[in-house]
Amino acid sequence: FASSPRIKVVDSSFSIHSQPSFFIRVVSSRYPLHPSPFLHSGEMTLNIEPAETSFPATGGSATVKIVSSSESKLAFKVKTSNNQCYRVKPVFGFIEPKADSPLEIMRVDGPPKDDKLVVQWAEVPAEETDPKAPFAAGAQQGEVILPMKAA
Repeated sequence: FASSPRIKVVDSSFSIHSQPSFFIRVVSSRYPLHPSPFLHSGEMTLNIEPAETSFPATGGSATVKIVSSSESKLAFKVKTSNNQCYRVKPVFGFIEPKADSPLEIMRVDGPPKDDKLVVQWAEVPAEETDPKAPFAAGAQQGEVILPMKAA
């Protein structure tokens, strides 16, 4: 069977190839395609402090910090592996360059279980006002995972 064309990014221009190739999906000119910094250095663009958290299985809350080492404004989106037991605030937000943002995590009563919280991020223009927009456009550049234990 014939291979389908793939889009390949070459020096910020596009070319169509009939041979299978690794490709990068370009999502929007508003959110420029940049190599993800966390793939090329030992330092993460975004970190969570502390790096792990625990809760009583009967419920509780904690506040962690999302810390940016980026020179650019970042949008973030928070997801959990267990939406029945965990609530987070905010779910979407911005972090200014070299700044941090508090993240409230609440656990409701439920069976003891190891879960995780995932913070995805994308570099955004300084004038961006909607933190959901880059994720709707598929512009996520990286993520960091916070292990959460309930005992």
